[in-house]
Amino acid sequence: MLPLIRSNLISIVSFIYPIDLVSPPDLLFTILDVPLPIPVAATDPAPPLSLPGHKEVTEDSVATALGYAAQVIQLLAAYMGHRLVY
Repeated sequence: MLPLIRSNLISIVSFIYPIDLVSPPDLLFTILDVPLPIPVAATDPAPPLSLPGHKEVTEDSVATALGYAAQVIQLLAAYMGHRLVY
């Protein structure tokens, strides 16, 4: 019964916080329609704060999208019964 409940909760989270790929060449995703690019290189510590071809990618939009992503991780960890350290 618990796996079914967890599956339903995860499905609800994916509905509330949709993550979509907007631009495959730029690896630009959105969460709740807020742009969230991923780091360009494997050694980059964070996503870029701007993209030349996408004016909607700003420091504020990246910060907002990272906040949404953190909320998703917090919810999923709680639903899966994992305690987050940080």
